[in-house]
Amino acid sequence: MEDKYGYIRDISTEELINIIEKNFDMDVTIEAMIELSDRDEKKTLELGMKLLKNNEGDTYFQAMIFDIIYNFDYCKVIECLIGRNNNIEAYLIGHIMEIMAIRGEKDLYSGYINFIIKQYCLLDANEKNKITEQYNNFVDEFKVSFK
Repeated sequence: MEDKYGYIRDISTEELINIIEKNFDMDVTIEAMIELSDRDEKKTLELGMKLLKNNEGDTYFQAMIFDIIYNFDYCKVIECLIGRNNNIEAYLIGHIMEIMAIRGEKDLYSGYINFIIKQYCLLDANEKNKITEQYNNFVDEFKVSFK
């Protein structure tokens, strides 16, 4: 994939921002986000949160955006997800559960556990089954129960 998108490294920051804002191609947008994250974390966080808040792309695209930006300011990223008009799909909620369980920062995450619980509860049984492992790890780490 690197050869196909190698040109991304050579374009200006303004061009990267333009690619991300237009978001015509999810693969190119991801590559542009990765490159921008090395140059300008603040702008990457801003653009990534906008993509997540607006429910851009599919759930896999959103998980990749989440991966790129969550370390910059995890609380802001979760707040942007809380503020969006769409529920979080199974893959993304499972991914968020997985990250939270691995990092295990109970103090940092305590204010967001109820949000994760609510999003999980909105999934149908089939969708819940797809993220059973992430769910189990999340429950074990944070000692929570879902209804």
